[in-house]
Amino acid sequence: MIFSPETGTCDSFTTPVIHSLNKYQFNFKGSPFEKYIIDRKNILLFGDSLGDIAMSKSIDHEQVLSFGFLNLEVDKKLEKYKSVFDVVITNDSSFNFANDIINLLKE
Repeated sequence: MIFSPETGTCDSFTTPVIHSLNKYQFNFKGSPFEKYIIDRKNILLFGDSLGDIAMSKSIDHEQVLSFGFLNLEVDKKLEKYKSVFDVVITNDSSFNFANDIINLLKE
């Protein structure tokens, strides 16, 4: 995002614009972010919609650990989220469990 020096508000966007409907299509190859992930083979994926699981397709990887955040219609959608994500966190719960997993992986 590019912010106006006068108002401090966002007045334009840089490219590529990544949003909820195209984030799985973003290709890291050749992007400024490639250098940070080029040698990494594991992905921690966090999403709040079922389509977010596709984000890992744009990165070469060996393993994905996925966290799904489900806050609306939990009773109706829980089983589907459990079939898509490795971990489902419901009802705006704390991020502590995800942080604990990340800390274990760092050891």
